[in-house]
Amino acid sequence: MMKLSVSVGRTMRRSVLRARTITVKLRDGDFTTRSRGRTVPEAVETDAAVFAVARELLGELRSRLHTPSRLLGVGLTNFVAGIDPLNWDCSKMEIESKGSVNAPWARPWTDSATDSGMVQWSPEES
Repeated sequence: MMKLSVSVGRTMRRSVLRARTITVKLRDGDFTTRSRGRTVPEAVETDAAVFAVARELLGELRSRLHTPSRLLGVGLTNFVAGIDPLNWDCSKMEIESKGSVNAPWARPWTDSATDSGMVQWSPEES
């Protein structure tokens, strides 16, 4: 599910959008298709936010009927304009005493940077 959340999040951010509705679709072994969606109060743009809601929705679907599944999907709808990471106003960020960035756009920047290949990580660096 994380891989699906990252994929739809990347596609959304490339279009400089945020989503208010997250939907999970589950197709059972007998080809019955079930879905659950949730509209959140604040539009989301991070992989973690999409994944958190999608995981809850999948839990709701599985708790109603626990049967083998053959397909899982995560979708985003109800879009609003996002923040273009190339046009951020860095003068609005706040630096906490420990040196970490505390800004409303800090986490989306890391997802966007990862999407574009700007950030690379390997286990040897941690």
